[in-house]
Amino acid sequence: MPGYLIYGDTFLAYERLKQIESQITSDTVLDSNHHKIASHDVNVDELRNMCYALPFLDPVRLIIIDNLMATLDGNRSSNRSHNTRSKNKIGEWEQLPDILQTMPDSTHIIFVDYDISKSNPLLKKLEPLCQSYYLPTPVRDDLLRWIKNRSEQQLYKITPAAIRLLADLVGNDLWTLHNELDKLGLYVRGKPIEETHVRELVSQIRESSIFQFVDAIIEQRTGLALKLLQEIHRDGQDAGYIFAMINRQLRLITLTKDLLDNGFSKQAIGSRLRINSQFVVEKTIAQTSRCSNHDIRRHYETLTEADLAIKEGRLDPDTAIHLLIHDLTHV
Repeated sequence: MPGYLIYGDTFLAYERLKQIESQITSDTVLDSNHHKIASHDVNVDELRNMCYALPFLDPVRLIIIDNLMATLDGNRSSNRSHNTRSKNKIGEWEQLPDILQTMPDSTHIIFVDYDISKSNPLLKKLEPLCQSYYLPTPVRDDLLRWIKNRSEQQLYKITPAAIRLLADLVGNDLWTLHNELDKLGLYVRGKPIEETHVRELVSQIRESSIFQFVDAIIEQRTGLALKLLQEIHRDGQDAGYIFAMINRQLRLITLTKDLLDNGFSKQAIGSRLRINSQFVVEKTIAQTSRCSNHDIRRHYETLTEADLAIKEGRLDPDTAIHLLIHDLTHV
């Protein structure tokens, strides 16, 4: 099948995308045959033309569509009327299955989404025609197994006590867990990662995590946000990580605001968002209380524009990040 669906956790989806992308292109496909498109920047006619076009000087054309299904997902609050409006919104995308079935074999298309429901109308139409990968964020015992397996993949030894403490401190933020495991592995130099190592190195994550960075943005403290950006860079994080973490936190704030408006308790919010760490739940609720719906929309629009500027080559990642911070912290 030339079509792929990837949806679920942002870290797992990103890894699977890179894996499939590499298998299709072998990292040698020309830029003119390799398209990465945000959902709001394409309509069905443009996509059809792109899918039907034969590749130039390459055996394949690869098209990646980001977050298309989420724009049609009306089941976030299990509201029946909302879901009905979502089904009506599918509109021109009703034609998408026909495009996939008639496009040339040289075209490969990947749909990447994150927090969407199984009842998503476009997901139902595309799933029978695509290789589908649902990658939910691991919780509870699954999270502990993920940490153990990730450690083994990186050839790190880690004790059960260290796994449990790491899960408690970080929760199920897989981006941060991945980076913390690398930091711990380098620190112990081939020895098993013990609980004491986690306490020594990872406990500081509560003070230096992405929360402070997002807080500074929400509070429009440009200087602090830029200072924290330098710290994030010193920890070896690239623009992709920073964009993903801002996007993730905005998504959590959006969902938390909806749950708070509907009277959910702090414990219920943690369960609904599948967040193990009470610290993460409390910080997200605190950030949500300082964000209006207008703020959230503006942050999303600004983030999307900066991400697109990088993908289209209009800005290098460092410049885009600095401009993003300036735009997010100035009304």
